[in-house]
Amino acid sequence: MSKKSCLNLTLWTSGVLYLLSSQATCAQTGQASDIQAQYQKLFIEQQQAFERQRRFILQQRREIDQLKQEIDQLSGQPFAPAVDGLHPGYGQAWLQRLDPKSFTLQLSASVQEKALLDLVAEENITEAYAIYLKTVNGKRWYVLVSGCYASNRAALQAIANLPPSLKKSQPWPVSIRSILAQLQEAARG
Repeated sequence: MSKKSCLNLTLWTSGVLYLLSSQATCAQTGQASDIQAQYQKLFIEQQQAFERQRRFILQQRREIDQLKQEIDQLSGQPFAPAVDGLHPGYGQAWLQRLDPKSFTLQLSASVQEKALLDLVAEENITEAYAIYLKTVNGKRWYVLVSGCYASNRAALQAIANLPPSLKKSQPWPVSIRSILAQLQEAARG
């Protein structure tokens, strides 16, 4: 809920409490029906405000979905935003920030990036990950790596904690130094 919505809800709640306390006080003087009418009016206004906000949010979501579809059509690939910062790791920036002496786990590789994105979603990979492109024997491969470990041994131990479905692809440790070298080579030519 946005700060504005919270503020609106707080103000509305304060108004309702005020009206209810006033209703008790004024009931003796015959003003209870006026206060009840004010309460009803305030309640209806608040419902209308919430409905306007809900419609606005739905419209924004429709526009975002439409933009994603346009990107898909123009690029020929499904929209997959490059996430960095809070979810470090979608992309090469995360890899380049790691200590070259550290290791990561190569979970999978595919000629189609979408297959790896699907794997990330299906397996609900929440640890930092990256998908990068490398060329092997003239063929382009997308590689999915995940995690950062201080040593080869620590990376090997991490394999034991992977779900069985990820273990099937026989993940293995890869040094960050070797990945960075591959990325530099790809950038050169």
